[in-house]
Amino acid sequence: MTRTQIAEKIARSLEKREQLLKLLSMNNYDMEANSRPEQLTTFKTAYGRSMADIRGILSKFCPEMSEEEKQEKAMEEAQVGFVRHSVYEITYNCLIRLLEQ
Repeated sequence: MTRTQIAEKIARSLEKREQLLKLLSMNNYDMEANSRPEQLTTFKTAYGRSMADIRGILSKFCPEMSEEEKQEKAMEEAQVGFVRHSVYEITYNCLIRLLEQ
């Protein structure tokens, strides 16, 4: 398959899963706090399988791209400004903002 065909197939598969996309876009902490453990386990199991399936598809049809390159390429194509930060930088910036309030 071409990359265009891959994008088409994945987009079509998600088109019918609006509820899933809404769940994934919400604050995960809220979802976890307000969900029964068995429902949360079911959701996370299905989500984990979905991610493994997508990684398998990308590995099969785009083997030249590493996981990191795929994520960076997606960010570029989405025109999202992306700057790689270390764990220290992310943590420090978050804490400094929280502690200055």
